[in-house]
Amino acid sequence: MSARFSVAGLYLQSRDSAGTEKATVQLTGESIRDEIVLLTAERLKSWAGSADYKQGVTLFEKSTIAPVIEYSETVLVRLMPSAIEIRFVPGAGLNGMISPKSLGKRAAVAAVLALRKQLGFEVPVTTAQQSLVEPGGTPRTGKKFSNPHAQFGSRGIDRVESCVGVPLRIDW
Repeated sequence: MSARFSVAGLYLQSRDSAGTEKATVQLTGESIRDEIVLLTAERLKSWAGSADYKQGVTLFEKSTIAPVIEYSETVLVRLMPSAIEIRFVPGAGLNGMISPKSLGKRAAVAAVLALRKQLGFEVPVTTAQQSLVEPGGTPRTGKKFSNPHAQFGSRGIDRVESCVGVPLRIDW
C-alpha cells in the first residue's frame, strides 16, 4: 500500500518538474487593493478578538516611523522601528498571514492597518475613554474620585441600604 503512495508521489513530483515552470506573480499595491478594502476594523476585531485587536492598534500606533512594505510573491510589512515582519499572502485571507508567534494576531492587525494606511484607506483612530472625560472635554481629576460624597451624596448611600435591607459598611 505504501508503495502505491510513493509511486504516485514520484509521478506527481516528476510531472511538476518536467512540466511548465511556475510563473511568479509580482504584486503591487493596486493588485491587492480589492482584498485590503474588505479588511475593515470590524472584520479585524471579529477575527482577532477585542483584546488582540486593541493591542494590534496600539502596536500600529507605536510604529513612529513609516512601515517598510515590499511587494513580491507575498507582501512583506516591516513595522518600524521595532522591525517586526509580517507577510500578507494575497488570496489566503487573514488566517493565511505569517506573523511572529509571540505576537500572534495583534501583529497581523497592525500589518493590515499599515497596508490600509499606505493604500489610502481609513484606519481607526483611538480616542480617550469617554468615562474619563468630562462633558467639557477635559479629563477628570483624582479629587473627584477621592471624595465619595461628591459623587453619591450621603442620601444616596442611605437609599441603597433601604433597598438592600442590609446596612452597608464603606471604609473610605
